[in-house]
Amino acid sequence: MPAPLPLGNDVVDLGSACNRSSATNPHYVNRVLADPELELLDIADDRHLAFWALWAAKEAAYKALTKDQPELAFIHRHFVVESETPLTSSEHRTTATGQVCHGRQKIPVLWEWTPDWIHCITTSSAEPARYSVGTIRKLGSNASFVKMQQSGNLSDESIAARLLALSLLAQSGWNDVQVDRPAIGQHRGPPRIMQSGNVLANLQISLSHDGRFAAAAVACPAVNLGSSQPPDQIIKTLGV
Repeated sequence: MPAPLPLGNDVVDLGSACNRSSATNPHYVNRVLADPELELLDIADDRHLAFWALWAAKEAAYKALTKDQPELAFIHRHFVVESETPLTSSEHRTTATGQVCHGRQKIPVLWEWTPDWIHCITTSSAEPARYSVGTIRKLGSNASFVKMQQSGNLSDESIAARLLALSLLAQSGWNDVQVDRPAIGQHRGPPRIMQSGNVLANLQISLSHDGRFAAAAVACPAVNLGSSQPPDQIIKTLGV
């Protein structure tokens, strides 16, 4: 059985005009997708959905791998996505599974999508994983959102993703925690969970936002909530 990997997730706004333009640009598509993925795109019933499904899986896998390999370059064509189930359009929430191959590593992933967005999460974390997709506009009415907004340090999109993560952590009994992105040189590193100034290394987190939507994924042991779910079970929390 493969060793557990850190958590990664990504969300794409399927209604974004910019995203629609990118998905129909041959130069862009050929730069992002490897040859086997181009074949998947050619047989897809919805090329727009299929392209962004492949993109989201690459992003999620990269976010997972870069936590252990911070110098890893994100060369899109080196992350090759294989879908185990069809990536077909639907008026309802739909899921599919697959994996992302990067060198000798294979990272299992789970997609879920609606006509408005597609989300992808890696499914090889050591602890049970939860994920949530929410509308940034709706999350903006949350009192905690307004409080974080007043700090002036974060964009609305980042605040929305963090609130989703904190809500997921609270559902597992993790309260009074904060989301932090440490400075690494001139950039910010991957997000981490802090409590009383200490890093909670056994809690995994991944944040994402695009267009109208924000998403978060956490993988953590439950606190005083009875036995936890098996490590490979994904617990969805949608419609926030």
